[in-house]
Amino acid sequence: MEVNAQFYENTRAEVGNFIVEIQLTDGAGTEQVSLTSADTDADKDWTYTVDDANSRIIVEAVVSPSNVDVPTGDYGGSILQNAVPEDITSEETFTTATLSSDDDELTVEHYVQIPEQV
Repeated sequence: MEVNAQFYENTRAEVGNFIVEIQLTDGAGTEQVSLTSADTDADKDWTYTVDDANSRIIVEAVVSPSNVDVPTGDYGGSILQNAVPEDITSEETFTTATLSSDDDELTVEHYVQIPEQV
């Protein structure tokens, strides 16, 4: 059986509905701040984009200590959590970034590949 290209496009579009939380962590994996779909402030927000041309989805989280929920400190990882507790959709680590003032901002991007299989 062959699956057509539309199936993969639909799958990429649907994945965002399953992401319920993004956890930003310090370099040791301890949660610093959590983002959910309810977070829509410019200094604490996340977006989901389907990039069919490159067979992937892009999840971007933006945080700043100017938001009362975002603590200053070191950030070194990001976890996309789906609706099932303990299930991780994607996990990234990166060179530690320090947020020390309200003027600082951290942007983290997850690229999740969902390529067509031929």
